[in-house]
Amino acid sequence: MWYQLGMKENRIKSNIMRRVYFYYGLSLLKQPIFWQALFLPVAAALLAKWLFVAKIIENFLSVPVKAVPGYIWRTFYHAFENGEGIVAVVFVLATVTGVSLLYHLGRALLVMERGKESGLSRPA
Repeated sequence: MWYQLGMKENRIKSNIMRRVYFYYGLSLLKQPIFWQALFLPVAAALLAKWLFVAKIIENFLSVPVKAVPGYIWRTFYHAFENGEGIVAVVFVLATVTGVSLLYHLGRALLVMERGKESGLSRPA
């Protein structure tokens, strides 16, 4: 009889821990930085496969500074016109995701530094 009580107790503990891990996983999925960190390497791999980065840099350097916005607009317009819209969309999404990721990481580091300066720190 006493061993059955221990088995029920273990089953209850395992059910509780399964729920804890489930909710922890859901909380990770709700974080935008999780999705950004997931999307960015995929976008980088796709862009590396589709684009020749040295040629892009060479083309940007050959354009006068005043003409860069128009050059970017014409490049995307011609990409969509020639049926390469998915490349342009992935490029824009990767750029926005990268900038957003850097912003969120910088903000998190700034908050951590402010906490250290004021003597307040999160418990581990």
